[in-house]
Amino acid sequence: MRIIELGRLQLSRWAVLSMMGCPFDIAIRLRQTTNKWEITHENTLHSHGPTPLSTQHIHRTQELLAKASIIDHYIRQGYTTRQVLTGLREEDSSYALIPRDIYNRRKKLSTEFLAGRTPIQALLMELPKDNDWIFRHKLDYEGHLTALFCIHRTSLEMLRRHPWVILMDCTYKTNRYGLPLLDIVGLVSTGQTCYIAFAFIQDEKQDTYEVVLHCLAEAYESLSLQYPRTILIDKERALINAINVVFPDTKTIICIWHIEMNLLKKARPLLSDQIAIARRDGFPLPTGLDLDLDPDDPTRSNRPKTKDQLQEELRKLVDKGWKKMLQRWNQVVYADSETLLNQRWDWFKESYADPVFQPLLAYLQAEWLDDCPEQFLRLYTAHYLHLGETATSRAEAAHWLLKKDLHTSANDLLVVLTTFERVINRQYTNIRHTIASEQKGKTNQLSNQTAAADRKKPPVSHVSTLSSNTKTHTKASNLSFPISNGIYTHSVRRHLSTLYS
Repeated sequence: MRIIELGRLQLSRWAVLSMMGCPFDIAIRLRQTTNKWEITHENTLHSHGPTPLSTQHIHRTQELLAKASIIDHYIRQGYTTRQVLTGLREEDSSYALIPRDIYNRRKKLSTEFLAGRTPIQALLMELPKDNDWIFRHKLDYEGHLTALFCIHRTSLEMLRRHPWVILMDCTYKTNRYGLPLLDIVGLVSTGQTCYIAFAFIQDEKQDTYEVVLHCLAEAYESLSLQYPRTILIDKERALINAINVVFPDTKTIICIWHIEMNLLKKARPLLSDQIAIARRDGFPLPTGLDLDLDPDDPTRSNRPKTKDQLQEELRKLVDKGWKKMLQRWNQVVYADSETLLNQRWDWFKESYADPVFQPLLAYLQAEWLDDCPEQFLRLYTAHYLHLGETATSRAEAAHWLLKKDLHTSANDLLVVLTTFERVINRQYTNIRHTIASEQKGKTNQLSNQTAAADRKKPPVSHVSTLSSNTKTHTKASNLSFPISNGIYTHSVRRHLSTLYS
């Protein structure tokens, strides 16, 4: 469309909707001499089909209002924008809504809920109304949030049943403020993991950890529970010191996988450099690297190898060297006696006596064997109640499960905790179903065994049967089921499940 003003000055301005080579043309002219508008047009018979409904704002607004209740339900359930649109189009493929419409609707619901409050204010005022959350928070002298401790109602029930062993680990990128999330999880008798509590903290310093641990201690005291027997963590000195202050009688175990990864960071560059030098210059490998580098091996090809092939061979050799080193180190870690521990450590040092490995040996001695042997060596941890857990992999998996539902790290704490609540409730339901399933399986098993035994026995009177059952029940009730340091067996899990019903 052209709008042209004719007169002393001739001006022309094009207003084009879309550059698609359309021959249709219409011009509107204002003549200054007559002060009248003139309209001229060309190819008026040429036309196009109607524009897509998704480009018509009024039509999309009507659709949005018609499906507002369904869309609001999806949003409150934590569906992503893509999932909301997918759900709507599965019902009717003709829907013209676009992602921007869902974003705007989500923003409107959030604004209405906040009602002029900040997300933190709304969180502390609204979520506790249903008595599902308990919050404790700490502010600095400027009124800024430094720690927020959160525990759900179902988590209190899980804590009451499983207070002995807990795991703690920090994760990141869960909220728009960049606050680290301290995730506290427990071990259920069925082998599953349960969320105990969450804490958003400003920093990872000892005084901040002490605030969180005091809140956790308050939860234990409110349930009349003894403090945890064992806490599994990574080697974070501030957290270890805080645990020693708040839970002085609690044992701490450092994640064995965390130790191995630290060893790998130190050892792999050394192994890679030494193997590369030996292959390039023909020098013998240092002591402890019992690898086959013989170039006359008949299984090897005499054809020239590409750079990628050489790098792949080097990687495989380094992996073999690392696995041997890890096996030798694990023999030190899992020694059952102090004498055996010293013997295996001496053997490890002899295996890597080459000067190139001296910094690595010094690191292992100072950082682990001298600094915290009671927190990872089997010689000491075998006497702790840890239920077979020596790594924080459960906490890592719990992080992943939370972030899977979060989808993004740009949400405020209110949205984050609302998402966490859905994850906790889903996990709690799964645990209850598993316990009920195992109880049912045990009941059926006992019923089948009893029926088979009854078929083999001659008929007896009801009185004698009652007497026999009473004696059997008395004997069973006198049996003890000590909690071992090993992994739960199937029968012990079912026994504990029965107690928890």
